[in-house]
Amino acid sequence: MIKPLAFAASFALASSVSATPITFNSDPLNTTQTATAVFDFNATNTAFTLTLTNTSTITDIATVLDDFHFDLNGTASGGTVHVGSGLTVVDCTASTNSTPDCTNSTNTTGTYLNQQNNTAPLWASTFAGTHVDMVAGTGMHPYGIVNSTIYTMADQDGLRNAEHNPYLLGPTSFDFTVTGITGAPSVTNVDFTFGTTPIHVSGVECTNCPSPDVGVPEPGSLALLGLGLVALVAYRRRSRA
Repeated sequence: MIKPLAFAASFALASSVSATPITFNSDPLNTTQTATAVFDFNATNTAFTLTLTNTSTITDIATVLDDFHFDLNGTASGGTVHVGSGLTVVDCTASTNSTPDCTNSTNTTGTYLNQQNNTAPLWASTFAGTHVDMVAGTGMHPYGIVNSTIYTMADQDGLRNAEHNPYLLGPTSFDFTVTGITGAPSVTNVDFTFGTTPIHVSGVECTNCPSPDVGVPEPGSLALLGLGLVALVAYRRRSRA
């Protein structure tokens, strides 16, 4: 009984740790439109969370992250916004030419009523083989991803226009499922897209990113781990006797 429990302890530790996330930064040659994308796969490579962060200084519509593309060595589906405890939504339509004025609200559904009064996702994902296209709102707006710099810059070019409001205050995460990955997951052809022109910025994989924190084991894994540790202690005491 000791050996199976010891194995259970090691299995619990292994199953609680996900693969190392794959991180992309926007091309450093572009210093105006900047962003990061982190692909965090589960241990079996059957699901992943994508987190998009707009790191630009939000000075105009051309700095709003509202579209994203990538290729994967598997077939993805889903791509819904991860709501969690609620998404922070920023509305800057009250701003004037000289005074920024933005208010926050919380979205708890991941959806909104579009111009046709139909319920639609804040971001929509489409799939063609291994290629994934993601876009905000009904076509790059509303619900583009911004950051806190918009609060002091919302009086600038177009940021207060109703068609672009509201925005999502990033980072923003999306949940995907995936099939067909053999070996390690691979992400290629990452493309960050800003504004309505639009401006495309290639993603560059980060090879020296810091290691992420180890995920917190689920209750079932903790219970298994506890049993295994108890068994190991008992085994050591028995050996000493």
